Amino acid sequence: MVETGKIILVSDTRQPNMLPAQTCIAELNHVIEQQWNAVRGDQVALGADFSCGENDVLLVTALSYRSLLATRDYYKNIMGKTKTSIAIVFDAFCSNRFTKLPKFVQHHSNYGRLLRSFDTVFSPIQGAIEEQRANLGANIKFMAFGIDTHLARGENYAHDDAATAQRPILVNGYGRQPPAISSLLSANINSNGRGIYHHTDHCQIGMVTNAQAHRAHFWALLNASQFALAYAPEFYDPNNRFPCSFVGQRWLEMLAAGCIVLGKRPSAPEAAQMFDWPDATIDLPDDPEAAWERIQKLSGDTGWLNETSARNRALCAERHDWRVRLEQVVKPAMV
Repeated sequence: MVETGKIILVSDTRQPNMLPAQTCIAELNHVIEQQWNAVRGDQVALGADFSCGENDVLLVTALSYRSLLATRDYYKNIMGKTKTSIAIVFDAFCSNRFTKLPKFVQHHSNYGRLLRSFDTVFSPIQGAIEEQRANLGANIKFMAFGIDTHLARGENYAHDDAATAQRPILVNGYGRQPPAISSLLSANINSNGRGIYHHTDHCQIGMVTNAQAHRAHFWALLNASQFALAYAPEFYDPNNRFPCSFVGQRWLEMLAAGCIVLGKRPSAPEAAQMFDWPDATIDLPDDPEAAWERIQKLSGDTGWLNETSARNRALCAERHDWRVRLEQVVKPAMV
């Protein structure tokens, strides 16, 4: 019988205060710890000789390559002693300034050396992988984002009736939203008593002091929303952060909660593969008034709302839960 190893998990979420995006990584870590009884390697003292076996797997989760590098002191004494080492990086892209450097400079950079030290680095940004492989010389593979769909099963909301007061938020828009669309929805919904438009683009959130409370609040709001807005990075990227089109986690969060996803679907090829069922995502017109008219028309079809909501929840859980995603990565590495 082949001995099965354990997962040694190290993450950049070890600090109590996190960036909002890091709270999503904390949810991934929770799934890993629950599903595979992972041991937290980042809870030992820096420089400690962490006990591990030859069949164990080092798994590091991080928001970015920069944070993966900043976390290195927590796993450098473990790396090389396990069967394999894996990194899962959410924002797996390099800055515009870095990508303009000569190839040999990128290859011998701290990023290049770091990524090559892992047996496999998983990135959800498929369009950037080929260039990174060539320039950094690392074994970077594509793995789409996942979601803990268990968190989207809010017991306080009747998911079988998307159009009633059980979902009092008409439109949910967190994160990047085109200002013209957001301003018009705020004026037409919140200011005129036509329901609730929950949006976050009127403020900035620097740090989250309680990740669990933050995400519980987030999921409660999403579970109470009929529609949710998601715009592809190539359509709206005010800070010019993203190098290519990709499917971000917000699409999965919205689908898992049974929302009707409106906005602009990413043009990345994986989008068509991931969301291949009817009305998984619905593009809105660019004109704000036309977009608002479209939302009003869709909100009047209760039967369609209920059917689409249920289908989104079921297929997202079946195909895109972190447990499904990681089963193909973690389980084979442990044997």
